[in-house]
This record gives sequence, C-alpha cells and structure tokens, in this order.
Amino acid sequence: MFNRKTKPHKVASLDELTALAEEGKPLFIDFMQKSCGPCQTMDGIVNELAHDYRDTANVAKVDVQSVPGAAQMFNVRSTPTFVLIAPPVTKKQEARAGRPAERWRAMGLVKKSQLAQALESSGAQLAD
Repeated sequence: MFNRKTKPHKVASLDELTALAEEGKPLFIDFMQKSCGPCQTMDGIVNELAHDYRDTANVAKVDVQSVPGAAQMFNVRSTPTFVLIAPPVTKKQEARAGRPAERWRAMGLVKKSQLAQALESSGAQLAD
C-alpha cells in the first residue's frame, strides 16, 4: 500500500565508503555540505536517484565537514561534487590511485538526466 523510498547511504567514515565501493555495484557519491545552497537544491535529485537505482547501484552522501579526509582523498574542491565509481574495483586499481578508481565526475548543479546517464553507462538500471 505504501511504498517506502530508498534513501542514499549517509556515510560517516572513509571505511564505510570503501565498503560500499567493494560491493560490486556502481557507487554514486554526493560530496556535500549542509550549509551549501546548491547542495540543498541537488538533495532531492540525489534522493530520487537512490530510489530509482536502488537494486543496481549504491548512492551515498558524504558531508565533507563530518567525514575527515573524504574531500582530500577524492580531490573535492567545491560542493556539490559528484563522483561515480564503477565496478570492478580491484585492489590493483585502488593501490595505484590510493582510492577507488573514478569513472565520472561533475560539480555544481547537474541535471538529473546527466546523473542518470552516468549511472546507466556504468551498468546501473532503473528499478521496477
């Protein structure tokens, strides 16, 4: 009767982010700040993506002020920044970069269709 919407993972540590990347699904990361206007604008779109691709991708939100080292690890210079990590994430790729290998990146206000296209190009599919 009531369908509960799937929400993005709220990442509290780099270990959580690494665990999500190792699940074998594309990982879409929203690097954001609570005090950022454009981040708040994109919040609803990211929530929709988490629900739309719930079966075939992980969508995560990382508050760069709450997760020390996340911005530096992924070279985030401004928020919102969106990073897509596509499987397979191998230890060799990670060792080379010092972090999971990126497939796609965007900053600022981005259309939902562009974000969806990036997810689908990495193997994610819309849920039923």
